[in-house]
Formats: sequence, structure tokens, C-alpha cells
Amino acid sequence: MRQKMNAQKTIDEHNFLEMGDIFSEDAELTKISAALDEAPEILAAVTADLRSGLSETGAEGMTVEQVLRSAILYQLRCDSYRELEARLGSDYNFRKFSRFYAQPIPHFSCLEKAIKRLRAETFEQLNELVVAYAVKKKLEDGGRVRADTAVAETNIHHPTDASLLWDCARRLDRLMRGARTEFPQCRFEYHNRTKRVKKLAYQITMAKNNQAKANRRGWYRELLKLVREVAGLARACRAALSREELSLGEDPYAGFFRSELDHFLALTEQCVMQCERRVIAEEKVPAGEKVVSIFEPHTAIIRRGKTQSPTEFGHKVAVVTGAAGLVLQYKVCAGNPADHELLAEMLEQHAAQFGAGPAEFTADRRFYHEDNEPLAAPYGVERLAIPKPGRRSEERITFEKQPWFKRLLRFRAGIEGNLSTLLRCFGLGRCLWRGLESFKAWVGLSCFTWNLKKIAALT
Repeated sequence: MRQKMNAQKTIDEHNFLEMGDIFSEDAELTKISAALDEAPEILAAVTADLRSGLSETGAEGMTVEQVLRSAILYQLRCDSYRELEARLGSDYNFRKFSRFYAQPIPHFSCLEKAIKRLRAETFEQLNELVVAYAVKKKLEDGGRVRADTAVAETNIHHPTDASLLWDCARRLDRLMRGARTEFPQCRFEYHNRTKRVKKLAYQITMAKNNQAKANRRGWYRELLKLVREVAGLARACRAALSREELSLGEDPYAGFFRSELDHFLALTEQCVMQCERRVIAEEKVPAGEKVVSIFEPHTAIIRRGKTQSPTEFGHKVAVVTGAAGLVLQYKVCAGNPADHELLAEMLEQHAAQFGAGPAEFTADRRFYHEDNEPLAAPYGVERLAIPKPGRRSEERITFEKQPWFKRLLRFRAGIEGNLSTLLRCFGLGRCLWRGLESFKAWVGLSCFTWNLKKIAALT
């Protein structure tokens, strides 16, 4: 059973703490550590995740406290788990903050597995607890808030039809070769087509001469033929793994190969279909029907009219921050909803969190809708500063020139800096964890770490 925390320090740990006079203390980490100690409910919230599925016997491993603090360090100061392991082993402040003290540091893979046990719902709860702590310390009151959206990218390469078909072929081929190696008695027809598929995909991608457009369709036909052949071989492999005479029904490895083949065969079929529609039939395929990655199939296509990044691949994240810069709430959106559609849920969640809606709410023009003011009134919003895009009436121009409206718009500009720092320095720009639930957990960890850093700066 994983312990919540080390109940008593050993002699080596006491000796380690006495070395503090030699090293300079990290003021930020010291303040974050104090905040975590003053809010024990934060540690209690992650205990269930880190204890679930573990045996009550055997080595205890890392404590719940060590895992949570290591996760904070990972998102706050480290680029990778290898670097986290190295700095935990060599940096006095890292050891002290993570409560490893003089203990041996686990392997980076153990750190990764432990941190990724934390669920997205748990991080939502952690952020609510840390905001409640800030309210208790009178660092935030929720009376004046600002909202905006950003796109957190998934960790994929830029999608093209050729690259997607190459991904499908190489993944299916790898599974077939793995099945042949693991189960030599499993007989099925196999041909390695990866070299030809890769060459064609590269040829399509790099073609830039005048005849490229005319030749590309023929190349795609040949590529589609090869990928269909690989998919047919993979289906034969799947059937061979299900034969009763081989008695592989209960074998966990056989079950793994069957489930993986089913998953990637379905994605391959979808990639082939969308390529035929887009390239061969020259049909416009709606964004909701496209697959942009077979490894992160949940990835959405986001177009927000940005000049530098017209198309982004990931998920839209809605963020609300307060006067202190704390992230009061966040949401990973499904698809690409209009910003004004998020307003009602933001106000409802704020009322549940603070007992009433904010007195002042501001956002950019993407949040504007003619029903915004009637929508916000029941939540007690006294001043709603959202500029109207496009042509404005004289009455609207006069309304937006009021001093309080301009003051709130200046306040709104602060969230741009908050989001910029979250995207660049706290990992929100690109999620390195695989899967939709892990994506949401990554966003939650980024916001949770940001809030702890802001609390440290304000205290």
C-alpha cells in the first residue's frame, strides 16, 4: 500500500536537512511547499488515484506526497522525466521540495508511471482546492474575471493524406511482425510493403514541379492500392490469431495484438476513405469526419482565423482568470465551439465555485453575442464588457466608450500574458501525453502548477 507521506524522518533525512546552511534556499519552491502543507486536502484528493490497483503487500515505493510534488516540479522546471530524475538526484532544493531527502531517487520511468496515474477529474478538483486556498488567503475574491481561449496542440506531426497512409502501413506492419515473432505457429500470408509505401509517401510530399499536381493523383492511387494490400494482410493476421486450433483465446499477448489490429484497421479504413474522397474524388470532407492522426485520433481541427497559424491541431481550451492572475476555471472543449457558446457554462461554474456570479466579466469580441447580457443578468453580473465586432450603432459606440467599459477591456488584456506564459512555460502549448483523458490531465497539471506559482509570487 502506498503511504500518504513519510510519518517520521530518519537520521539520514535529519542530517540532510541540516545541510540547508550550505545551499541557498529556493524561495519560490519554499512558498509552494508551505502552501501545500497548509492545504492538506490537496494531498488527500490525489490519494485514491495513486493507491488504486496497487497490492497491499510488497514494496511501498514513493509516497503520495512525493508523487504529487514531483509532478509539480516536472511541469514547473523540467523538460523531461530524465531531467527530473537527474535534478532530483543532484539538486538540494528539488530533493527537499519533493520530500525525497536522502532517499534514493526512482528511475525516470517509475516517476512517469506514477505521475500519469493522476486523472483529469483529480486535477479539476486540485484546481478548485487551490483556488479555494487563494480565496481563504484573500489573494482572490472572484469579483472581477476575464475569459479567453487558446489551442493546446496534440503531439503529432503535420497531417497530410500521404503521411497518414504511411503511418497506417508501418503500424500495421509492425503489429504483424510482432505477431509472427511472438506466435510462430500463427500462419498467415505476409509481405513487407513499408519500403515502397514510404518511398511513395515521400515522393508525393516532396513533388513541387509543374507536373506534380497531375502526377500526384496517380501516385495516390498506387499508394492506396499498397495500403489496402497491407490492411488485407493485417486482417488475415487478425483472423489467424482467432483460430480455435491455436488455442490463443485466453493468451493476453494474443488479445493485445487482436485489439491493436482492430483499432488500427478501423483507422486505416477511415484514412483510406478520406483520401479517396479528398484526392481522387476531389470532395470537400467536413472537419468532423477527418482523422488527422492515427496515434491521437481525438485530435480536432481548429481554425480561429489566425494569420500566423490558420489551422491548429489539438483542442480548444477555455480559461477564466481573476484579478490575481489565477486560473479560476478551465475546460478542454470538444470540437471547435464558438467562444460565445462557452459563456453560460463559465458563469454557472463560477457561481458554483464562489456562491454567486462575478460582478464584472470581460472577454474579447469572439465572446460577443446579442443574448449575452440577458444570459449574464441572472448570475448577478453587473458589468459585462465584451466589444461588438463589425459595424456598431451609435448607441453601441457610446456604450463602449464608457470609462468602466474601457477599464475592463484594459483588465482583459492581462489574460493574454497569462495564456502566453501557460503556453510557453507550463506545457500548455503541446501535450506530450497520449490519449484524450491524458490530454485533459496534462492541461489540468499545467493550470494547477501555474496557480501554485502565482500563489508563491503573491505571498
